[in-house]
Amino acid sequence: MPTYRNGQTGEIIETLTYTPGLQGGTDLEAATKTISATSEQAGADYTSIHTIAAPTDSRIAVLRGCMRLTVTIDSWGGGGVQLNYRVKRGGSSVSTGVLAVAAATGQKIISWDITTLITGAQTNTLFLWVDAGTCVISEATMWTGVGSGTAGAAAQGCLSWTYTGLATVVIAWDRVGTGTKTVYLAAAAVPSAYQKLFNVDASGINYMGLSTFTTGPFVLAGLTYIGISTGSVATDLHYISGMTFNLRSQP
Repeated sequence: MPTYRNGQTGEIIETLTYTPGLQGGTDLEAATKTISATSEQAGADYTSIHTIAAPTDSRIAVLRGCMRLTVTIDSWGGGGVQLNYRVKRGGSSVSTGVLAVAAATGQKIISWDITTLITGAQTNTLFLWVDAGTCVISEATMWTGVGSGTAGAAAQGCLSWTYTGLATVVIAWDRVGTGTKTVYLAAAAVPSAYQKLFNVDASGINYMGLSTFTTGPFVLAGLTYIGISTGSVATDLHYISGMTFNLRSQP
């Protein structure tokens, strides 16, 4: 973190960076797997380690993250019609439910927010089981990022930033999915329109089309929130790839 002090005015000029990026995205199934367990088992079907970097400056805090899961179902047998799942992160359950009903095939997608995202290396485990018979799958992929899968106005801040002074911010953000990418800087975790310092939509940009936005200089006083929302696609994961803060303040 470069820090400079103006010898005449006493101003402090700093540059902070935080680059959590996106973790995962690798298909964990090399061929196919037949799911025959009819209850959740002790051993996971798939395991993947995702490392979310912790901010190096104590003024930046991670408030929430998001995970996304895709599973591709090829076929069913023996009368099975329902595929159930559980995902654990660091040994704690973060999502569980039903992936498919009525013997549906094809890719099944879900995403969910983690309201307390633990940074550092965490082991993600996926457990799968059926109601009866068997289910054959050919893909299982997990992602994790600092961001949100919550759509529209219900989205909440995924980072907080405590600072008083003049600032410019460069934000790079993206999505896994198809919805409109929106990022905002605001005075509240769930802001009303007048509490947003800026709100930027990036429509029509595909999964590796990173969006960037640079704010003009503005004055901050205390706690500020940086948030992501996902438009109308509830299965997206929208995440912050990286940020740079250029700060100018009095000691």
